[in-house]
Amino acid sequence: MVTFLRVLISLLCSIVLLALFKFFHKFWWVPMRINRVISSQGIRGPPYSFIYGNMKEISIMIKQSTSFPMDISHDIFPRIQPHFDSWLHIYG
Repeated sequence: MVTFLRVLISLLCSIVLLALFKFFHKFWWVPMRINRVISSQGIRGPPYSFIYGNMKEISIMIKQSTSFPMDISHDIFPRIQPHFDSWLHIYG
C-alpha cells in the first residue's frame, strides 16, 4: 500500500511539473524568443506583458476609437485597428 501511494504521489508530481513546464514554455519562453529574434532584425514594438501580452492596451484603444462617430472618409484603418496605427507612428 505504501509503494502504491509513493508511485501515485510521484506520478502526480511529475504531471504537475510537466504542466508548469508547458505553461512556462507557452507564455514566457516562446514570446521572449520571438521578441529576441524580431529585435535582432531591427524591428521594434511595444514590450511584452506576461500572459496577456498587449491585449489590454489593444482593447482600450479599440474602445476609444469606436466611442465617437466616424468622419466621412475612406481612411478607416485607424478606427478598425487603432493599435497598429498608433504603433506605426511610435515605432516606425
